[in-house]
Amino acid sequence: MSSIMSGERRQKIAISLPIMEARREDVVSAMEHSLRGVDEDEVFGQSELVAAFLFDLLVRHGRMILERSRLGSPAAAAEHDALGITGRHYSRFADALATYLKDPRGLAFPADVAASWCDLFWAVIGAIHRPRERTRG
Repeated sequence: MSSIMSGERRQKIAISLPIMEARREDVVSAMEHSLRGVDEDEVFGQSELVAAFLFDLLVRHGRMILERSRLGSPAAAAEHDALGITGRHYSRFADALATYLKDPRGLAFPADVAASWCDLFWAVIGAIHRPRERTRG
């Protein structure tokens, strides 16, 4: 899936990946705050778990796209189901990520770098939830 991201977008991911990894706790904390209350009966700790899971998924796939020029398999869908991660989690995470990455109090990335990470996030989510081919048997 080399067409998932242009060379320019991959370059922006490559340059900013070490910063994302180094600031993991800060990013996860900001994402956790945005995920609170997605579900009214959600326990406080679940939003932190979901934020960490989605961040780690994003960084892992960022490395994959740089090393192999493709995303991983859609096998993570079962993990998302087990954690109760829904489209509302994805939307809130992506919105908060875009804001935090550009915010001077966040990582203060240029808008095109933040956009590259958001594009990658949605590509990963799309790959994870891609309908599986049915086999004839």
